[in-house]
Amino acid sequence: MRNLPGGTARRRDCVPIQPRRAEPHLWRQWSRPQEIRRRKHLDRGDRAEFVQIEIFVRSAQIVGRECGPADRLRVAPVRIILYQRIMTLIQHLSRRLLHGALSALCFGLPAPASAFELPDWSITNLRDHPLVGTVWDANGVETTLGALAERIRAADHVAIGEIHINADHHRIQAAILDMLAADGRKPSVVFEMIPERLGGELQAFQREHPSNAAGLGDRLEWTQRGWPDWSIYRPIAEAALRHGLTMAAGDLDRTLIRAIGKGGSAALEPARRQRYRLDRPLDPQTERALRKTLDEGHCGLLPQAALAPMLTVQRARDGALADAMISANNPDGTVLIAGAGHVRRDWGAPAVLMQRTQDKQVLAIALFEVGKDRDRLQDYPLEEGGAIPFDFVVFTPRAETGDPCAGLKERFKGKPPVKD
Repeated sequence: MRNLPGGTARRRDCVPIQPRRAEPHLWRQWSRPQEIRRRKHLDRGDRAEFVQIEIFVRSAQIVGRECGPADRLRVAPVRIILYQRIMTLIQHLSRRLLHGALSALCFGLPAPASAFELPDWSITNLRDHPLVGTVWDANGVETTLGALAERIRAADHVAIGEIHINADHHRIQAAILDMLAADGRKPSVVFEMIPERLGGELQAFQREHPSNAAGLGDRLEWTQRGWPDWSIYRPIAEAALRHGLTMAAGDLDRTLIRAIGKGGSAALEPARRQRYRLDRPLDPQTERALRKTLDEGHCGLLPQAALAPMLTVQRARDGALADAMISANNPDGTVLIAGAGHVRRDWGAPAVLMQRTQDKQVLAIALFEVGKDRDRLQDYPLEEGGAIPFDFVVFTPRAETGDPCAGLKERFKGKPPVKD
């Protein structure tokens, strides 16, 4: 090997390889197939052909600019020499995506594509609403499922906010896990609905029943703890088990939630307060928005004095969810399954993630139910201070047909329980 002017290295059997000082997000690699030179029957044009592949690491997108001659199969196999750094990075992104892209670009073979589609709606209420199935970005502009899928693939942490009783929301969450797994990723799946104390039970179940989620609800005391029927959440667990994804508990235990409600953040040890970002106040505008959301979420039935401790509890739970996602320490990232209020970018788990992991991409998706006689995005309480607090909003049919406040009024006749 000898050096050429400008730092370019040349081998006897290769054309120049660009040094690492090229653009930080782009490496180029040229390699001439050995058979092109050695076979006498190939014409000069074939011998002059080479394969150029440009690999854009940014946003995990791999794009090919040029392939070999029209008769691609005649010059196969093609040797492609990649730097060790590039190989490590590509393996982290997706071995499967690289293989499919190169096959399609250089050999005329179809690349395996992991499509993301919304499921057929199981809920009939307002199924024909004009907003059902539409996707909107953070600027309030309608976009496509393809754009949403691209952002999901590029993100390290994906938080998917739901309405707990909506079965279609959980089927969408399962479809996102299927898509990521089809791309070759194995993210950890963190559940708001599972408290720390049941984390060991969850891990034991995954070891004992690696392919069957039927008994997981009973093992986790699902309905006893007040969550909707396990059957509507089961597709998420089935998708995780089917693809060998690790599931993890995300929420605080009930006893700790009660202690925080009574004593504030002092109920947590200093290290936890720091990790949950409870050692710093919210900015006034965000705090007012959170207080308003908590009040409206309880149909205005709570006394104002109860909102301050609830605000601290909310922040602690959001911090715990973010902490569980970071603690998963998974190079393939994490997916959070939680209520929509926990995945907001202004105060929810994504806000804590962005503060603690500034080098990671965090994506917040809200699954939102349509409402009768509300046919425009502006008809929904999405914007706080002129900004939508999610990266994407997906509208679905509405699960509940009655007045949600009627049930709360009945519940709040006594002391409201704290759900764990």
